[in-house]
Amino acid sequence: MISYARLREMCKCAKCVHSSTKQRLHTPKEIHDDMVRGGWMNGVPDPEMLREEGRSIFIRWDKEGEHRVALDKKALLKAVFPTTPRVFTLQSRYSRVTWRDEAELLSSVSPIEYSTRHFGEDGSFKDQQLLAEAVQRLQTHGYVRLKSVPTDATDNANCALRYVAESIGPIRQTFYGELWDVKNKPNSTNVAYTDLNLGLHMDLLYYVDPPRFQLLHCLRNRVDGGESYFVDSFAVAYDFTNDHPAAAKLLRTHEITFEYDNDGHHLSANRTILPSAHLKRSLEAAVSWSPPFQGVRPPLNSLPPGDRGLSSAYLRAHFQVLAAQDRELVEAIALWESYLDRPKYKYEFKMEEGDLVMFDNRRVLHARRAFRDYTPEERLANSVPPPNEGEPSRWLKGCYLDGDAVWDKLYTLYRQGANKPQP
Repeated sequence: MISYARLREMCKCAKCVHSSTKQRLHTPKEIHDDMVRGGWMNGVPDPEMLREEGRSIFIRWDKEGEHRVALDKKALLKAVFPTTPRVFTLQSRYSRVTWRDEAELLSSVSPIEYSTRHFGEDGSFKDQQLLAEAVQRLQTHGYVRLKSVPTDATDNANCALRYVAESIGPIRQTFYGELWDVKNKPNSTNVAYTDLNLGLHMDLLYYVDPPRFQLLHCLRNRVDGGESYFVDSFAVAYDFTNDHPAAAKLLRTHEITFEYDNDGHHLSANRTILPSAHLKRSLEAAVSWSPPFQGVRPPLNSLPPGDRGLSSAYLRAHFQVLAAQDRELVEAIALWESYLDRPKYKYEFKMEEGDLVMFDNRRVLHARRAFRDYTPEERLANSVPPPNEGEPSRWLKGCYLDGDAVWDKLYTLYRQGANKPQP
């Protein structure tokens, strides 16, 4: 049985929803008052107010019949699901697919080659079917690679990265700006802007709401080394949990701190390394791993109120227990890191100029090996052109998208019939 209130929430007639803004024209209390006036006192439909005809149910909201609507039977069935149709579709039709190595990933999501048939001159998607495929891969596998994306325009206003990103949704603003450059800088405030090895990590975990998706476009790559590699942390989480359930429980229940305190900014957030949410279906499921920005962990438990009067023996016992619990957590974290470092999980390649990767920043860990400039002799021997005047030899441009931007585009394209997956 569907209640009056739920039926009214489904009504899209002109008296309930504004025709242009698509916003509701009534409040919850007004629904309650209408229910009382309309004779729906027990909260369920009055048979005299309903009429079934074909695929529709005709409903009179008032006794006078001035406010009425026809609701599709299929829409009524959706009203009994525990989630909205949008969330249900995203969770069921686009559930995540884990991968553990290059072969497993590329067997499902081979790189997408840039072509003027599919992209505009600026690099934006003009093929809605291809856009739907790319966004679907981004949600299901957490990773998409575009090849041969134009690299001529390098400014933030006109670069191809902006147009590709905005084909999906609005770019997320952070203290790095909308778009940012990854270049080797002297006295850098971030290890990413050096030529050093950058281990597996996720970006901006010190934000209370870190960006869900990241895009990186390789503009220049004329160095020795600097290979990129990616790991599906959800696949690792499944294996780790199966092998070490007790350690996994610690990582799901105890938070660690991520912190940034540099360059005039100070941000911090506490979060668990492993999520409690369902990895394959929950949109909110997220792993948290970024050792360079790990701060001092919050204590596992605290002293009771009025602790000034506690005896030294009690304090000693308390801190011994705390130290033992802390040691267990540290051991669990170290064990988790050893899993992440296993070569079998890595997908590694050297980005070519024109490569553009999009990935789930709360699922797919990314890293970069150390690099150095070629000597003139090495450039000649390896047929590597020198850097353009005034440009770095390795240059990536990046930006972020919020989860809602990607999920909005994915569901909108689904409703339009573009690239509908099989249930």
